[in-house]
Amino acid sequence: MRVVVCELYAEAGVSFPFPDSIQRHLEAALSDLATPGPQFCRKYGADFSLAVYLGASTQTAGVEVNGPAVYRKARRVEYAVDLPYDLIVPADDWCRAAMGLLLDGIREVFFRADIECRLPHARWQSLVEAVCSERESASPEAMAAFYHRNQEKYGKALADLLELHPRLEYSPIAKRYYMMRQEQSETPGSDCQCDRVPKRD
Repeated sequence: MRVVVCELYAEAGVSFPFPDSIQRHLEAALSDLATPGPQFCRKYGADFSLAVYLGASTQTAGVEVNGPAVYRKARRVEYAVDLPYDLIVPADDWCRAAMGLLLDGIREVFFRADIECRLPHARWQSLVEAVCSERESASPEAMAAFYHRNQEKYGKALADLLELHPRLEYSPIAKRYYMMRQEQSETPGSDCQCDRVPKRD
């Protein structure tokens, strides 16, 4: 059964800097293991595909699954899985935390749609490792937006962020952010407790 996975973030400034490969890894594993159940076949058809839209929300404390949306001409059933952004961000390893909750969401989608998918724990763990080991391949802009938005929550100084992902130094988003933070810190009466832009040799 063909399973398509797409990232779609509806809330401004709320997203995860997953590597582009997350879709490829998830689609390959899920398409290989998913089989439409009897109820799915009766309701839609054995030749229908499944689309899962991965999103994030600050308005939920758990995984939210919405759907289905049915497109009969396209022969496709769609669900949305929103992950709890503010629960994932403070985690020691946000990527593995997000992937664990994403698995819960995908299982719920399969249960609701009557799709059989026996995803062995070892297979999912290897999938998590493949995605999270490649997360630094995410665009500098995506990394900058994510870490800068959550700097206070992470408790990291800008210098720490640059050490974590040196390419942020060359990101237009990072440069605009640094300039804004410097202006705030130099404004008389400002309560901004931000760090200066680190100098790089």
